[in-house]
Amino acid sequence: ISACLVGSEMCIRDSIEAVLQSPNFLYIVEFGVEQEPGGIADLDGYELATRLAFFLTDTTPDRALLDAAESLDDPEVLRSHAQRLMQTDAFLDALVDAHLHLTHISRIDDVSRAEPEFDDELRASMKTEARSFLEEVLVDPGTVEGLFVTPLAFPDERLAADIYGFGGSGEGMLVDDGSRAGLLTLPAFLASSPPIESEFEPVYRGNAVRARLLCDTLPPPTVDTNFPDAGDLSPRERLRQHQQDPSCAGCHVLMDNIGFGLLNYDDLGRFSQADAFGPIDASGYVLSAEEVEFADVQEMGAVLSTLPQLRDCMATQLFRLATAREPDDADAGSLAPVQAALGEGGGDIRAAITQLVLSESFRTRRGD
Repeated sequence: ISACLVGSEMCIRDSIEAVLQSPNFLYIVEFGVEQEPGGIADLDGYELATRLAFFLTDTTPDRALLDAAESLDDPEVLRSHAQRLMQTDAFLDALVDAHLHLTHISRIDDVSRAEPEFDDELRASMKTEARSFLEEVLVDPGTVEGLFVTPLAFPDERLAADIYGFGGSGEGMLVDDGSRAGLLTLPAFLASSPPIESEFEPVYRGNAVRARLLCDTLPPPTVDTNFPDAGDLSPRERLRQHQQDPSCAGCHVLMDNIGFGLLNYDDLGRFSQADAFGPIDASGYVLSAEEVEFADVQEMGAVLSTLPQLRDCMATQLFRLATAREPDDADAGSLAPVQAALGEGGGDIRAAITQLVLSESFRTRRGD
């Protein structure tokens, strides 16, 4: 633009069009400086500021971060700005959005159900409640444990009428009857899994936990998964057939026994102690490094919240969010302190994020 003649409207317009079409304007471009052997290059200060801002606040760097950009190679300066950003409302919003995406609650508008009450208004109420719950449990300090054991509900008028049977103001309520225990018992999570009408909610819900919270990838079925004759079998007994069939058991033993913990909830997340077959048995187990049993959904939440595999998966999900790529063997040294931070006590999410921001994998780019 500076090369344009003063008053040359066409020249200025063409220059602005060129800027707006530049890849450097449309994308986050990272070149790094002085690429080292092996294709690793340190990000320059402004690249690092941009990566930090988008990771923590989902937007461009603020003025304070830009002013400090050339000093971000100092770990203490980088740490101080990460901790400053983690105190902002923008960070909490970005962290909540990340969890809504991770659990697929953000996709609830695409879910189909036969119940006429599952309309756009109820979907909106479910999403609003999920956001309120996450804002409450992720506010500083914000722990992994809090995500899975906090018995909070935020029933507005629609949720009170169609799901909970209590509340109505949308304000937070402690639920002490055992029917709600953290993220996995939110109607928004329960209604979003499965995404289609199905009689096999435990399978879908167990798989959702496996894939999104334990970072397990299970192969698609290679055999007929339908039951020829369910007869008078309860949902739990029907699914047990999967685990008795050698061609199905390998995956279903991993999914169904987690899904059993959510058998008290129908496809919209309404809780009941019994169904047409009698009292509901919501016991099960999580198979990880060992088989860890639980008696009900509250115990399942407690088991998951302390499970090393889940906490390591949370570290992996944070890594993916921060770097926009999958970790590999070369990232083990960067992931280890993140996993350690999440493995201590309740699992401090901000402490883990701080460790990730200071890691080599966050501060560099790959040549490939």
